[in-house]
Amino acid sequence: MPTITKIAKLTSPLRQIRFEAERRITKGIFVNGSPFRCDEVSSQRVGEIVQAFADELIDEDGVRFATAAGVLMTLTSEAQARLIFDAMRHYRQACLAVSAQLQTDPPTVISDDAHWPVPESVTV
Repeated sequence: MPTITKIAKLTSPLRQIRFEAERRITKGIFVNGSPFRCDEVSSQRVGEIVQAFADELIDEDGVRFATAAGVLMTLTSEAQARLIFDAMRHYRQACLAVSAQLQTDPPTVISDDAHWPVPESVTV
């Protein structure tokens, strides 16, 4: 049965670069030292939390959720949610920019961390 690793080895370097960028975006950043995904669904959810705070739809207890890593989080302000959201956006954009750059001159080892941005780390 083909795995994503086997499929990636059979694809062009450009596709491998795109796969690596998406893998890193999905893996994400660190919030309070724990992994926090930056994929589209996670970004949309955090963006909605930012907007809910801005619209004053969240009470003083804040909003509680569990990350994909199983870490329980409580955000009690728009500033906290915005800090995470901005770090997610910044990291996603950095991965996409590196992906575009690497596609013009693909390296031998695409997954080498030296080519990619370091995941953001925020504390809320």
